Amino acid sequence: AARGGGPPFLSARRAPVGARPPAAPATGGMAPTKPGSLRLALPWAMLSSGVALTLRGGHADDATAVAPKVLKECELVAKRFVQDAKAAENIPNFAIDYCTATSAEKKMQYVCVEFRDAISMILEDVPPDTMLTAESFCHIAETRVAEAGRAVHVPRIGTGPLHDFDIAHTCINMTRGVLGGDHKPVARGEAGDVWYNICLNQDCAHHLPSRSKWCDVDRAPTHSAWVCESSRRHMHTSAKKRETEKISASELCGLYDKFVDELNVDVDAYHFVMHSGNATHVPVPGQEERALTSSQLHNDKGGRDLQRESGKPVH
Repeated sequence: AARGGGPPFLSARRAPVGARPPAAPATGGMAPTKPGSLRLALPWAMLSSGVALTLRGGHADDATAVAPKVLKECELVAKRFVQDAKAAENIPNFAIDYCTATSAEKKMQYVCVEFRDAISMILEDVPPDTMLTAESFCHIAETRVAEAGRAVHVPRIGTGPLHDFDIAHTCINMTRGVLGGDHKPVARGEAGDVWYNICLNQDCAHHLPSRSKWCDVDRAPTHSAWVCESSRRHMHTSAKKRETEKISASELCGLYDKFVDELNVDVDAYHFVMHSGNATHVPVPGQEERALTSSQLHNDKGGRDLQRESGKPVH
C-alpha cells in the first residue's frame, strides 16, 4: 500500500517540491562550535554546481565530489525525462511518467510511486521555479541519496545499514536524558523539534542546552544536517491531528526508525530507476492494488501527455 494514505499515485508522504517547511527550532547553547563537529546542510545551489557528499573511511567528506561514474549513470537516465532545462516543481511528474513507461514490461510500476516520493525528497529544498538540467539534477540527486545513506550513522541511535536498521537501547537512554527522565513524555507536535536538537548536536544532545556550552567534540561528521531537518519534517507531518498526544522516549526513537525505513524505500526506488537496481526493499502490493496503481499511473501519464502536446503547462 502507498505510504501517506490516499490513492497510491498521490502519496502525501512528501511535501510538494519547494514547499516551505515548518521553522527549525533554535539550538541555543547546544550548537557545536568546532568546524569538524557538524556538516551544515549545503545550499541547493552548491549541490547543483557539483559539491557533493561521498562515503569514505566511514565518514562524510565534503570536499569529495560524487564519483564521475555514478553521475554519468544518473545523467544517461535523467536525460530521458529532463531533455532540456525544466522547473524543479515539474520534474517529479516527468520522472514518474518515465518510470511508468519503462517499468511496464517488468510489471513493477508500483515502484514508480515510491520513485516519485524519492524525487520529491531530493528536490524538497530546491525553489520550485529553479530550472534544472539533467546534469544539475543529478548533482543534487546523487548527493541527497548519499546523505540519506548516512542517516544510520547518527551517534548512539541505532545499528545496521539503511535496509536493516535497528534502534539501539542507547537511543532510548539518551532521549530520556533529553526529556528529563522516564516519566517526561513529549507532545507529538514537538517531537520533531526535540529530535532535531538530538540529531543536530550529535555528541552533546544528551545534555541540557544550558549545560552544553563546554561540549567540544572534534571529529569528522557522521551525517549531514539535511538528515536532521528531513527527520524533523517527517515527524512534524506524522503528528498532524495528533499534536497534543504524548509519546515516550522509546516512541520518539521509534519515529526515527520509521523515517529511516522510508528513506530506505525511497533510495531503493531511486536506484531501481536511475541505476538499474532490483527494488528488493520496495513493498510489493497485492495483485488488485498493483493493477489499480498501474491503471492510475497510465491515466495520469496520458492526461499529462495530452497537455504537453497542446502546449499547456503541466504541474
